[in-house]
Amino acid sequence: MNDIEVIINELDESGIDIDDFQFEDIRAVSICQEDGARSIGLDKRQFETSAELKSVLLHEQGHCETHTFYNASTSPLMRGKLERRADRYVTENKITKYDIVKANKREGLTEIWEFAEHFGVTVEYMKRIMNIHFQMEFME
Repeated sequence: MNDIEVIINELDESGIDIDDFQFEDIRAVSICQEDGARSIGLDKRQFETSAELKSVLLHEQGHCETHTFYNASTSPLMRGKLERRADRYVTENKITKYDIVKANKREGLTEIWEFAEHFGVTVEYMKRIMNIHFQMEFME
């Protein structure tokens, strides 16, 4: 089972549906229904690599697992906080500080692109994850 299948299975086990949609200007969205049901709308046409898909799935999983949903009327400040909380879920559960240190020690990884390749995510998403880890370390 590949990484993406593992994430999809985890989402399914958590009762989170993945629905295929065609969007104009976004690739994915997390939704919480009035009854509490959570789902991810995904436009698979907009992903060129498995790293892009995995990065987005991890992020959207973070929204669903932490219940950090928002809508068009949510303030930009609050949106930023909710986006960050979704990514923190990933740093705490999927690409942890321990995982990063282990990859550094065992495989000698030092560059962002090396970590991104190792974890199967995009360089941009790996930068976000590393930034959160750095800020968490700085605040401890």
